[in-house]
Amino acid sequence: MIEKYSCIIIDDEPLGIELITDFVEQVPFLELKKTFSKPLEAMAFLQENPIDIVFSDIEMPRLTGLDLLETLAQKPYFIFITAHRHFAIDGFEKGAVDYLIKPIRFERFLKAANRVKEQISPLTS
Repeated sequence: MIEKYSCIIIDDEPLGIELITDFVEQVPFLELKKTFSKPLEAMAFLQENPIDIVFSDIEMPRLTGLDLLETLAQKPYFIFITAHRHFAIDGFEKGAVDYLIKPIRFERFLKAANRVKEQISPLTS
């Protein structure tokens, strides 16, 4: 049986959520729990629900993905998604596992998902 890792998607753009949802559904070891278009709603959810992986846009209204990561006491693995390469250094400094540049190819998404899987379960990957 395949071990499943729970994940959520946070993006203020519906097409971004739709694309990443499609990608998650194609990866056998990922289980999508919820999607959010508002980062503050995602923050409230994460405070009450343990999640393994967060796929998050960076530039969003009210709270950026980087700020969201900093606010969490229990930090899931974060994979940031953005159209702007210049955020990469900030993302890695704040503990992101990977950084996907839009437009995202499935092969690159899968590489990022596998990177997290290896960090969660290094002996079983």
